[in-house]
Amino acid sequence: MRLTLPNNQTATYDDLPSALATATNGSTLEVCPGTYTVSDTIEIPVSVTIRGSGRGVTVFDGAGAVRLFEMLTSADNGVVIEDMTLQNGFTQDSGGAILAPRPLTVRRVDFLDNHASQYGGAIQAAFYWYYDLVVEDCHFEGNRADLTGGAVFLQGKTTVSDTTFVANTAGIDGCAMVVSAYDEGTTPADRTFDTVVVHQNACDGQGGALRVSSAMRCIDCDFGLGPTDNAPGDVSDYDDLHTNYADGLTFDCTIQSDKPQCPNM
Repeated sequence: MRLTLPNNQTATYDDLPSALATATNGSTLEVCPGTYTVSDTIEIPVSVTIRGSGRGVTVFDGAGAVRLFEMLTSADNGVVIEDMTLQNGFTQDSGGAILAPRPLTVRRVDFLDNHASQYGGAIQAAFYWYYDLVVEDCHFEGNRADLTGGAVFLQGKTTVSDTTFVANTAGIDGCAMVVSAYDEGTTPADRTFDTVVVHQNACDGQGGALRVSSAMRCIDCDFGLGPTDNAPGDVSDYDDLHTNYADGLTFDCTIQSDKPQCPNM
């Protein structure tokens, strides 16, 4: 592991936790190629960039036993994680791969087969934290939340772009994602999904692709091949389950009488 501090001083470490213990806000940690089995959740105490050598090249694997990363609340300026694969994370709480109580950006990351017993099979960025989540050019597949948000449970302002959600599951709602907020003044532009593909996700409750509890916007989104692609249906808002969303859709879900309403397509 190579650590570069904000003053451009560098150092090498045998493992990521040791590098993080020395890092300061604004540092960059470069992780060598390899598969790293995580036996204890890696805590991120400061605002850093953790950069792998590429998806499938740098792999963190929880072996179905532990959450992979937990941001601490001291990382006030947020964390960037990019160019790696995060797989087989597990927690009896929420966020099987990443628990994010502060701003989080993930770029070019594959999230595979992570599992949370509660919310957010891969990422939990929610529950009154209201911090930004940015997801760019990522792939979520085979993640599971026993409650809601098979891949992601999110609140706060969000941008998800050029990202694919395939075959994620949830025990209740939001097989791929739960989009939620309790701050009523938000607009669709505060939660934007641009060129997002959501196929073959399934859960036992509402929203095979999305469970929407706030305003949001989809731009050129692909929800598959009709009502059987995501089960049950595609998008669930406060009152309705929308089952006929397809490919190339652009729409807003807005707040009407304090309730989110998505359009019929």
